[in-house]
Amino acid sequence: MITVVWENPYTLHLHYSRGWDWADVHDSFDRARAMMQTVTHPIAVIHTFELNSRIPAGNPIPHFKRLFMLTPSHVKLNLLVTGQNRLNGFYSTLSGLFVPKTDGRSFRFVASYAEALALCQSLQQDQV
Repeated sequence: MITVVWENPYTLHLHYSRGWDWADVHDSFDRARAMMQTVTHPIAVIHTFELNSRIPAGNPIPHFKRLFMLTPSHVKLNLLVTGQNRLNGFYSTLSGLFVPKTDGRSFRFVASYAEALALCQSLQQDQV
């Protein structure tokens, strides 16, 4: 299961519980995208994962590609809270393939939820 909530008017939070699958990802993203489209100002999205949560079986590239391609352009910051994950290089490579470097969007990996919130706070302050 994946929950989707606004942390504040500038930050959307997706939390991935253990046992999520690709259908959950697409369903939650569709809900998140509908929420993103209710605002026009720049926003950030934080993705957090339950301890020991794993990527579902199967090729992740088509799933990630869909998410990257359908993310609205006013989502300026995507943050994955991964801790010290050995897959960060893989995730970085995927984001580099699908997110144009010229559109002002950033895809980052952070060690903690607190670090993600601090980055979101700086995005929010830039908008005020």
